[in-house]
Amino acid sequence: MNTKIVKELQNSGNMFFVAATGGGTSFIGEFLKTPGGSKCIAGGYVPYATQATDIFVGGKLTKYADANAARSLAVASYEQCVKIRNHDRDPKNHIESNVVGVGIACSLVKDNERAGREHHINIAIQTYGRTTGVSVIFKKSKL
Repeated sequence: MNTKIVKELQNSGNMFFVAATGGGTSFIGEFLKTPGGSKCIAGGYVPYATQATDIFVGGKLTKYADANAARSLAVASYEQCVKIRNHDRDPKNHIESNVVGVGIACSLVKDNERAGREHHINIAIQTYGRTTGVSVIFKKSKL
C-alpha cells in the first residue's frame, strides 16, 4: 500500500470506518501496517457471512460483491462512524462532518476457477450527503 497516501489520509482530520467483504478484507490490515492508523480509523468490520452483512447493512442484499453492496456497506459504515464520533458528546453537539464510511465488496478469482471468471472490485465512500463509488473488473490473466 502506498504509504504517502496512507499518511495523507491519517492527517486529513477525517475519521473513517471501513467494512469489507470478500477479497476486499485485506484492505484493513494493509492500511493499518503504516504506523498512525489510530489517527483516522475508528474501526473496521469484516461481515464475511452473508447473514452478517445483512445485519450490518440492515437488510438483505441481492448480491454481495457488486456496487450496490459496496454502497450499502459504506452507508452502514458511515452511520457507525457517526455513532463513534458522537459517543460521549452532548446530543446538541451532534457531529457528522469529517466522518467517512467506506464499503469494499470484492469477488476475486481463485486458482482453478472456470475460464472467463473476472475480479470484481467495488469501493464506495459515504460522507455527509454524498456517496461516491468506483467499480473495476479485471479479467484473470495467465502469467
